[in-house]
Amino acid sequence: MKVFLTILAFLGTLGSTQAITVDRAEALFDEVNRTLRTHIAFMMIHDSPVQPTAYTTEGRVKMQKHFIHAMSEEMFIFVAAHEIGHNILGHTTTYYRADYYDPRDSQSEFAADAVAIHALALWGFDQRQAEDAVIDLMDYLYDGDDPHAGEYGSHGSYNSRVKHAKAVIYSNGLYS
Repeated sequence: MKVFLTILAFLGTLGSTQAITVDRAEALFDEVNRTLRTHIAFMMIHDSPVQPTAYTTEGRVKMQKHFIHAMSEEMFIFVAAHEIGHNILGHTTTYYRADYYDPRDSQSEFAADAVAIHALALWGFDQRQAEDAVIDLMDYLYDGDDPHAGEYGSHGSYNSRVKHAKAVIYSNGLYS
């Protein structure tokens, strides 16, 4: 019964453009885990100028508190699914040391974006909502907040990320 009420409460809040709380982020992360049939741990970490805003390490997804508070629920769902996607795809890191992939390889980011876009479809987002979530997140990341974003960062350029995301959103009948 509790899970059913949680899902109902979640569905009632989709579309909110207000920043989310850490408690809400934890509940959303649990729902994304269930949607993707994974059991990845989530940790909120204190703000740090030297760590990425969100990252995957040792089977955990970590996000900085200020990043969580800056996101809408739609953006958070995308980021959570993106980071879980890194786990599903074997893109794990141990504090800046790449164990299985080159963190400067934007193809890893594109692949994790694709997992997140598929998760948005599973959640019932339409194409426009999925595109808006991606663009809102990219606008935030590429506005100078994340040192890993940008033309030479590990996450590729703004245009390459948005172009790839749109290609995934509008292909394969994913959102039909």
